[in-house]
Amino acid sequence: MTDRSVNVYNLPPQVNDDQLKAEFERCGDINLTRVWRALSTGNSLGMGFIQFASPDSVEKALGITKEIAGQLIRVTRVSPMRPKALDYGPATTEHEPTKTIFVGRLAHDVDSAQLRREFERFGKIVSARVQRHHDSGKSRGFGYIDFASTDSVELAVKHDWTFKINGFSVKVARNYRSPGPRHDVVPFVDANDPYDSFFRTGSWEDDY
Repeated sequence: MTDRSVNVYNLPPQVNDDQLKAEFERCGDINLTRVWRALSTGNSLGMGFIQFASPDSVEKALGITKEIAGQLIRVTRVSPMRPKALDYGPATTEHEPTKTIFVGRLAHDVDSAQLRREFERFGKIVSARVQRHHDSGKSRGFGYIDFASTDSVELAVKHDWTFKINGFSVKVARNYRSPGPRHDVVPFVDANDPYDSFFRTGSWEDDY
């Protein structure tokens, strides 16, 4: 829940999940801590996420002013979010389900063919594509899969964060179409998911 979660910035590179948890345990019981790392190197991005058991712990965490290994950290509240249409005006709360899923946190050596192979276990695939930079051709760290059936979508999204490709747990989410003449695909944003709380740009790009 966003009312129980905080983001932590300016973390020293040596801080791991357990150390981050130890620094904030005095604020209350903690359900989850995560230090974000680059897929290509495993190096810390200097950012972390903490989900507490109680909203009261968030207020205590926001009041913390401290240094870790000589670096002054910054703690902010995780804000509730809503889906954002890609290149299509304001977000809307009414969406039409599609047979498409979004797959994020892909290792940069994963191509469209491998993405298709990995998800064929969930049903017939119409198309699979890893998004790439136009100038360099390098992977942008996410992709889309079009299934032949919505049943396949339901099976796939049950494996959100538990499905691994090349050793990395990936983000798996439904896609929706926003109302309007262009029917742009909108990734589903889960305000309770630490990945969504951190990487909430309109492009969903994990560009490290």
